[in-house]
Amino acid sequence: MSKGLVIDLGKRYQNAFGYAPSTMSTGLKRAGFADALKSAEVYIQDTRAAFEELKLLIGATEILHFGYAGFITNNINVFAPPPIVRFSFRKRIVETPVSAGIYEELPEGGVVVEKYNHDPWDISIQGLLIDMDNHTYPGQKIKQIVALAKKDQIIDVQSVIFSDHGVTSIYIKELETTGVVGYPDTWQFSIQASSIKDISFIFKQ
Repeated sequence: MSKGLVIDLGKRYQNAFGYAPSTMSTGLKRAGFADALKSAEVYIQDTRAAFEELKLLIGATEILHFGYAGFITNNINVFAPPPIVRFSFRKRIVETPVSAGIYEELPEGGVVVEKYNHDPWDISIQGLLIDMDNHTYPGQKIKQIVALAKKDQIIDVQSVIFSDHGVTSIYIKELETTGVVGYPDTWQFSIQASSIKDISFIFKQ
């Protein structure tokens, strides 16, 4: 498979999502993924999001592999290009307002934080499904991503970026797919997921 087939990945990402974040792992840069994005006519950096190779597994079985090498070497084990991922989380905090004068050290409008906890990570995974063989509607890949989203199971993840956020498993809450203007062989998908830990891990803490 020639490199010419992937030089417009940047334009595809830009048409699909309106931006192409520049943050990516060293491995992707060495593989040439950064060069594949430079063809975007509009290249908007979004520091909240990043590219990274990603493997999704159920148990020991690899379900989907998102990577760049497959689009150069025609590796049939690679499902799609690396997705764009975002992470966000909130703390659950109970705050009690304290009137001025009750405690001299507290200013007007002070609060007492009674307790807090951490919500799971909210994770956004956005990517492209491309028919690199026939350059037609990628129906088979769409069926695969839909089947993944419908699984009522915990999905393990292997990715440097996920690991850096302390995330090893996720569950999928929402899937959205749609076409990409100008590319009949490409569909975009957006997955909303949350981090989750095995119950045995929680009991051990």
